Amino acid sequence: MKRLIILGVTLVLLVGIVVGWGSIRQAGAQISEFFYDDPDMPSAFRAIKEEMGKEEFMQKRAENIAMYRGLAGDEPVDPQLRIDAIGALDEQQRFSGLTPENAPTAAWTEIGPNPIPNGQVVNGPQLAVSGRVTAIAVHPTNANIVYVATAQGGVYRTTDGGTSWTPLLDGALRLASNTVAIAPSQPDTIFVGTGESGFSGDAFFGAGIYRIDNASTVSPIVTGPIGGANFTGRAIGDIA
Repeated sequence: MKRLIILGVTLVLLVGIVVGWGSIRQAGAQISEFFYDDPDMPSAFRAIKEEMGKEEFMQKRAENIAMYRGLAGDEPVDPQLRIDAIGALDEQQRFSGLTPENAPTAAWTEIGPNPIPNGQVVNGPQLAVSGRVTAIAVHPTNANIVYVATAQGGVYRTTDGGTSWTPLLDGALRLASNTVAIAPSQPDTIFVGTGESGFSGDAFFGAGIYRIDNASTVSPIVTGPIGGANFTGRAIGDIA
């Protein structure tokens, strides 16, 4: 810093000698401006300051800080939202019996994922198998009827709460199944969206949407793919 000050004084003297002492004030002001650091706009922001001015810079800085705090935009902020969220978190901890004091040593109970019992239903013995499950739909009035979509294995159905499974979509153009939805007006009709929407390296593309009528019976009727070429090579992320 001392070297910079000495350099500045030397420059002032040189300017005074070359252009005359009448210009010494102007040269001094420029040198002072060069070395002066505004706490809000340090010299590192000199180019920005010259481009937009301090007022605009301060405004944009305030907007950027507000964005990081989740206060961006013109919508009013309700401080009660955070209070409610903290209250909900406290309630969840109370309900679970976990507190910050006992959480590290609390007992854990495994809930899954687990292999599907008797999942090997074709060309082999009844074995427990596992794979990437992409969607699960439970019958609205009979919890024993469940439909499971798999990443590259089609759709499976159980009518006995998971004891046995039946493949429903082995004849589809694409077995990559991403979503399954039960028709609210007719729970025995389901819709299956093919193609994985995760866009990962092992995600498979689909062929459209399939409709399965009489899905919970021994003679399901498969229609599709619906949509034709419009959905070829694409993925159905969800069905509403």
